[in-house]
Amino acid sequence: MSISISPNPIHLRAGSSLPLKAISTFSDGLISDVTSSTVWTVDDASIVEVDQQGNALGFHAGTAQIKAESLGMVAEATAVVQPVVFTTYFSAEAGAPDSTLRISASGDGHLQSCSMVYVFNEDQQLTECCGCTVSSGGLRTLSLNQDLRSNPLTQVSPVAGSIMVVAADQGANSACDPAAISGAKAGTGWLTHTQTSGPSVYATETTLSGSDTTNEFLDSVQAQCSFVKQLGSGRGICSCGTGD
Repeated sequence: MSISISPNPIHLRAGSSLPLKAISTFSDGLISDVTSSTVWTVDDASIVEVDQQGNALGFHAGTAQIKAESLGMVAEATAVVQPVVFTTYFSAEAGAPDSTLRISASGDGHLQSCSMVYVFNEDQQLTECCGCTVSSGGLRTLSLNQDLRSNPLTQVSPVAGSIMVVAADQGANSACDPAAISGAKAGTGWLTHTQTSGPSVYATETTLSGSDTTNEFLDSVQAQCSFVKQLGSGRGICSCGTGD
């Protein structure tokens, strides 16, 4: 008789959950779901946790070992928590109304999070980057025109491009350095576009959906930001707007 964990390996994104199953296979070939009688343990609960119903919850990007014990048998599986990025596109033609990027941190007990912000032009060249603190359950608001495209590396503000936000645990990123991310975690971002028509002001909000990425991609973005910081003489560093 043996026990196994399904799925194996385990892949989930930071801030998401995934139901796990403990499957027992008997010598006669009979297969039984023993999840309800399984004790789950994890070697690094800062990355992922598993409740007694078998639901895995990813906190930070990284790798951890999950162990399932039932009927005197033990099974192990590797859990890989993928970092999540929030991305939005922008257009800022002359005379167009401003937009704001709004970022909130999950209220998971950490006093503060770091939100790493990267601004790219329409050719996907990094023009500005910065790291901003966001308190647990807090909200930070950044102006597209004043904070995100007013200090470009090339001294030419992009009229179109994209903005990427990566949330990280400030405990592992005390300087909130966008060129050195450690422990990417869950966060929330959305964009507010305010359009003025006559005496009235209309505002629309779009929640930015998180998308999976890879550590290799984040390494590349961090290297570009490091280049900007070293050679930009102060240019290429965005501002963190208002809020906490």
